[in-house]
Amino acid sequence: MAEAVSRAVTASSDPDRMGRAGHVMTVICEGVPASLGPWPGLYYSGPMFVALTVGTPACVWALRRIAHGPGDDQQRRNRAWAITGAWGLMVSSQVLLVVLMILVALTEKDCAGPLGAATIVAICPLGLLSLFTSGWSLVTVVAPRAVDDEAVGDGTFDDE
Repeated sequence: MAEAVSRAVTASSDPDRMGRAGHVMTVICEGVPASLGPWPGLYYSGPMFVALTVGTPACVWALRRIAHGPGDDQQRRNRAWAITGAWGLMVSSQVLLVVLMILVALTEKDCAGPLGAATIVAICPLGLLSLFTSGWSLVTVVAPRAVDDEAVGDGTFDDE
């Protein structure tokens, strides 16, 4: 058990068959080392962390600009929903990718053991939640907001 925990902690530094670090997790299966992958080690999580580090402040900045920008309350609310949906799409798609990578790695071979089974049980609800959140965020970004029919009819509607 301690061996599996130490392997899980250092999973991002295990090299794959080509010697690239951060691609797989090595476990001991019936006394023989086996590689489980793809594993969301540093190779995969590094770019995800950079995207979150850049994307989150950009969304906060956009929300502040919207809150203090032109337009009535409904227009600002619609813009804020779109920005929030875009941020949710960025986060939930990355969480879904990590969950899928872990699920594939742990179900690829029968070497995961009890810690792997507990991980699968823990990440499946997270995967379903991120799938639902991705769908909601996509609809929020793509779906047009209801507009006032009178404003569209007399040409006073501002499409900004």
